[in-house]
Amino acid sequence: MALVIAGGMVVFALAPPAFLLLPTKPDTTLPNLGFMANHFGAYATGGLAYRSAPEGESHYGWMHSASIEALWNRLYGEARFEAFDVADHVQFWTVGAGYLFQPLPNMAGGFTLGYRWAHGDDVQDAVEVGLPLVWGREVAAGRFEPTYVISSRGVSWNYRLRLDLDIGRSPFVAGTCFDIKPLRQGGGYHATFTLLLGVRARR
Repeated sequence: MALVIAGGMVVFALAPPAFLLLPTKPDTTLPNLGFMANHFGAYATGGLAYRSAPEGESHYGWMHSASIEALWNRLYGEARFEAFDVADHVQFWTVGAGYLFQPLPNMAGGFTLGYRWAHGDDVQDAVEVGLPLVWGREVAAGRFEPTYVISSRGVSWNYRLRLDLDIGRSPFVAGTCFDIKPLRQGGGYHATFTLLLGVRARR
């Protein structure tokens, strides 16, 4: 049993959408996942950032980001800007696209492929492969996404957990984001906790 649990944890960490491939009997009484409706969204985040430094002392600072996303007939696209002010200044510009599938009314998964441009000392441009898992109801959703980052220095990983909630019947969205993002292969990492505000128009 311990091996099964450990194996499940590894699968969830490496490729969470794989759980949706297990045979299940959908519960059609559950509300549908609102995130999977065709939509266009724009979001901004801001909050705290922590930078580990294996070679020295760690630092605290700030992080902010802006992003846009679109979902149309399960085809997904996103563009994102991120800035970290922790000990030094680092920026990432990322674009990506992919496909989401929804075998259950309140859960979806998929894959994305993108590219990031990095600005700052000791960070690299890289290809990104994301494996998002999305769950929730009509007005609330969570998204867990491991992203594998492939650069000239090797392969590293990012983890992101995003939770958002529609504000009443308006198009506005509020939520939180948690990120773990290594600066480079074999180096320190950024861990962030940010608040999210956005607007999402459904079609």
